[in-house]
Amino acid sequence: MHVVDAMSKVDLEAATSVEELAVALQSTANMARVNGVGFEELLGMVGSVSEATRRSASVVGNSFKTIFSRLTNVAAGKMTDDQGEALSRF
Repeated sequence: MHVVDAMSKVDLEAATSVEELAVALQSTANMARVNGVGFEELLGMVGSVSEATRRSASVVGNSFKTIFSRLTNVAAGKMTDDQGEALSRF
């Protein structure tokens, strides 16, 4: 019931709907969890970006999935700067 309540609250406070939130969360929730982002925090991020950009829910969800995926790669030392040094040291 907590999930429904949290999504309903964001629905009422942001210019987005529960359906849009659900679509966005489907594609990004796992990568967010891997990166230590909690459900409420992710819900807030998705709601804010959805409201500000008015992009489709799938675009918002895929954007966050990409961001979290890249953060995972940075943390694992898989991404380097122009000199070949791991970005994870920053």
